[in-house]
Amino acid sequence: MPSTQKMIEAFERLVGRVLDGRVVPFLGAGISQGARIPGDRTLEPSVRWLQERLEGELHRILHGRPDDSPAEQPAQRTASLVEQLNAVLWPQVRQHHEGNCPRPRPAPPPPKLDHAADVLTWISGATRLCDVLRIQDFTQLAPLPAHRFLAYLVREGLVTEIITTNYDTCIEQAFRESFGPTDDAKSAARAEQALAVVFNLAQYRLHAGRARTVHGDPVLHLYKINGDAADYKAALDEHQRHPDPARLERRAARIILTERQLQTFRDELWARDLYADRARSRSLLFSGFGSDDPQVRHHAMALMEEMQRQSQPVNDWQDLWSLPNAPFFSVYEQHLTFNQLQVLAGFAIAHVRPGTPPGGRSALEAACGNALLGHFGGVLDESQNNGKNGPRLPADLLFEKVFQAVWLRRLREELLPGRTLDTWLRSILREHRAWADWLLVHSGATKSAPKSLDSREKRAEARASLCGIAETLLARRDTTGGRALPSVMALCLMEWLYAVRTGGAPMAPSSDYYLPLREEPLLIPLTLLFCLWIASDDDEPGRIELDRVRPIPGIGLKLRIPGDSKAGRVERCVYLVKEGAFQEDVAAWPDPAPGIVWIIEIPGNDLLREDRPPVVAGQPLTVVRIERRTAAAVLRAARIPSAMPLEVLTQVFAYPLANEVP
Repeated sequence: MPSTQKMIEAFERLVGRVLDGRVVPFLGAGISQGARIPGDRTLEPSVRWLQERLEGELHRILHGRPDDSPAEQPAQRTASLVEQLNAVLWPQVRQHHEGNCPRPRPAPPPPKLDHAADVLTWISGATRLCDVLRIQDFTQLAPLPAHRFLAYLVREGLVTEIITTNYDTCIEQAFRESFGPTDDAKSAARAEQALAVVFNLAQYRLHAGRARTVHGDPVLHLYKINGDAADYKAALDEHQRHPDPARLERRAARIILTERQLQTFRDELWARDLYADRARSRSLLFSGFGSDDPQVRHHAMALMEEMQRQSQPVNDWQDLWSLPNAPFFSVYEQHLTFNQLQVLAGFAIAHVRPGTPPGGRSALEAACGNALLGHFGGVLDESQNNGKNGPRLPADLLFEKVFQAVWLRRLREELLPGRTLDTWLRSILREHRAWADWLLVHSGATKSAPKSLDSREKRAEARASLCGIAETLLARRDTTGGRALPSVMALCLMEWLYAVRTGGAPMAPSSDYYLPLREEPLLIPLTLLFCLWIASDDDEPGRIELDRVRPIPGIGLKLRIPGDSKAGRVERCVYLVKEGAFQEDVAAWPDPAPGIVWIIEIPGNDLLREDRPPVVAGQPLTVVRIERRTAAAVLRAARIPSAMPLEVLTQVFAYPLANEVP
């Protein structure tokens, strides 16, 4: 199995491939396993739960009584169910003989999910199968952090296609909510225009050829190759209005569950061809596949054989995993399953020239060059090492760290000469690079993963390099006092940016608003610059003290500068708001303010597409004067990043400057 160092290198390759827009996530059941319906814990989208539901229904049919009958204990019911299924499906394995004495054969394991689904479909039909498994209720499952971080990558235009075998609508919901409240008509319309869900050939013809962007927003092409719970729910609703059992049965058959469907991809070949094309031309990131899945294994091995016949072999194992179509596997457990290893080894055999060193056991490790296993979770998050069975790599953790690493690198790109911020600083300052370099260093955007982890210091460096300032600003936090599910915790930075961009409009408790860096390449870096400069720890610049930054309804983002009684310095506050978003006619603010309010206006993208939401009034207060200064005026006065923010702000706001609004 790959070493920790090899997995760090694989993680770096994955991040680089995402930045190039070359990764297509291929998601299995594991990524949604922890999803639940708010207020209803009875539905669990896992293979085990689905199998238990099928066994219960088959038990009811075979025994003629409900599966919760007290007549038998659960273990006895299961054994009886296995015996009955064996009698129906495999009568030759019911018993074996030794001499003249028949002796019961040990009960085989319960039938696989797809086998049990086949049996129930034969007996009761596809509609009953979907009803037993509550497929229609999968539309109510709340997204998990993994779904939301994937949605953020889509909003940045770095992931444009996702393939999934799941029926739920978690990805769609996370994507829609990233635009803002779903009850806002403009946000909802914007999200729908940028979402293309494909689950059959007709939808593929309609959406697969759509433009990659619409009104500037990247379009998400979501391919649900096993069917869509939303489609089945729509069919049920239509059936209630206009009953047609035959039509409903056809729609239910679109949900892929049985062995025959899984093996053949049905008669619709669009999914098979889609999978084959992306495997040939892009890097598939397999996540959530913990067991044998015929769709992955059978077709992957066929592709590997095709590549072996026609590919150009390489002479180096490292070059192998740097190929533009090299796959990645994210595995929750600490070891690959045989089927996962078979896919990776098949790719290696197809591309490495025979006899290329290393050989033997080292060749097996080299064949796993793009595998991220459970113990890598302890590198990404040290708390994973406290688990009873050792560290694990949940999909939530993987996609969080991938997003954070990608976002920081995009930030670094935006701070380079010639980009938006540099051009703007050049237009207002003589020493313009000093501020850009200061932000580059203190934002943590210059850090990269270490080459080894042989000491405590280097492990700490790894955590910092993979997260950096993202541990604070790009981490999810609960702003509802424990009332919200973890899946709807807003990113700290997005909460701040929402306040700046809307002039302090309150974010809904369940909102998952995301503002892409590609959409606001000036406002986001400048907001970070002022937060780092004004609200940093006095002893450790670059470490933002969260209690000094707070969104204030009706104004914007409040940055508090603490006072110092010994130095005779009083506490002051300054508010960040996007140019044009602040409205001076606000008569009531919920936050106590001094007689003079200092406001710094941050320039941004003038194409603000949504109207400013209404302000929620709070405690009335009297404001003597509102002092507004542009970000350019403040930076001109500071001249150099090392200048003390309070002294600079006092100077700027004490004296009206030329060409500034008093």
